[in-house]
Amino acid sequence: MTTIVYDRSVSDHQLPAADLAAVGCLFIIPVFGTVRAITKEELQNAAVVCVHAGDDLDYKTGMDVLKSGKHLAYFSADEHRANRHTVELRKLFPTQVGLVHWIRLERLRQDLGRAIAAGDLSTLYERERPNAADTLAGLAILCQGYLATHAVKEAPEQWGPREIRDVLTEIGWVDLMKTAAGARWSGLSVHAQRTANPAWWREALDQKEELDNCLRDETLGEYPEGMPVLARLVEAIFAAENITPRIVGLAYRCLAGRLKAAMEVKP
Repeated sequence: MTTIVYDRSVSDHQLPAADLAAVGCLFIIPVFGTVRAITKEELQNAAVVCVHAGDDLDYKTGMDVLKSGKHLAYFSADEHRANRHTVELRKLFPTQVGLVHWIRLERLRQDLGRAIAAGDLSTLYERERPNAADTLAGLAILCQGYLATHAVKEAPEQWGPREIRDVLTEIGWVDLMKTAAGARWSGLSVHAQRTANPAWWREALDQKEELDNCLRDETLGEYPEGMPVLARLVEAIFAAENITPRIVGLAYRCLAGRLKAAMEVKP
């Protein structure tokens, strides 16, 4: 199996064609101003296809890759264009969401450089396989950590505050506190002030623009307009205001629902 890099405007990006060919990468570039299509045989022998995200012809190439059941990675210095192609194709191929993503041109250069230095493409294939819900899952974990530090015992078997009472049950906190192991976690409330500080969240997250792009990608364009509570959490994280239990509880439910739906989609 090999990797195909398909670039209709290679002169703009200076990817190392000769070095890639030496490690078995099929690098398809313009010849006398035109570039040929990827053949069916080439697709059949490919593990992953990296396509420069340009115009409608590159979009069509991505469609052909997905129709063949191969992993597709759009790359571009213009991340918005690559992301737009990715989102549109995920909508068009809903059962193959896990097969398509996008990467920055600079990261592709770095990954190809490592593959060339190693003398093979095996690590490149694993790195370019998409992780379709990494950002959503990461935010859900941060929400769980926040909720655990803000849990308050209000009665022998009741935890609050009221605005996150049901969510604490959903994340398993109430059941955990009924066990012997629960005693080890009962003192997390000392970290409540820290987790309410936006800086705690930002330590684990990308810059806002990149985070927004990842969330937009992983939700097939539904974020932010279609997921207002998640958008509100992201806004709070990058603003000078404490994070409230209510917004985290709502955002966690939104994230949990989305992740459950993603797990039910079989590529």
